[in-house]
Amino acid sequence: MKRTLIAIAGIAAIAGFAACSPDSTDFKSEGEDFLEDTDGDVASGTGFTFSDADCEKPSSTDEGTTYDCTATDDEGDVWDFSIEITGERELTVISGYHPKLLKQVVVDELQALGTVDEACVDDVLAGFDEQELKDAFIDGSVNAAPSDESAALLQEIGSQASASCVA
Repeated sequence: MKRTLIAIAGIAAIAGFAACSPDSTDFKSEGEDFLEDTDGDVASGTGFTFSDADCEKPSSTDEGTTYDCTATDDEGDVWDFSIEITGERELTVISGYHPKLLKQVVVDELQALGTVDEACVDDVLAGFDEQELKDAFIDGSVNAAPSDESAALLQEIGSQASASCVA
């Protein structure tokens, strides 16, 4: 599951923008514009276009600074994103999350085993704490080696779903 998780959830996208000595307000607004780019890497990486992006103002403009954003997809669902400042005028989306993205990853992984009952996958995911799911998904998508706790949770989801949801 980890390979697909990284491929779908990584959403590694970079944006550059022109300005002299960008300040944190520049990075805030550029992050919002970047998420809302209908032809950009975030849209192509997730399969959704986004509007109403709202980013926090980063605490610093130093490389390596991360800050959080939300944006609404074209189905009306709000996603969480984390953006990293990767250069003087450069941003990288390091993670994006919505529960339906996790469901799609699970369904995609299970399809190699047979016909997947997507309602059953919903039921399996509903049996876990939503914040723990989010944390494990982001950990698995951002880190080459997710924590043991995240790896165990993702493995448990896969085990339960494969045992119950595949015909």
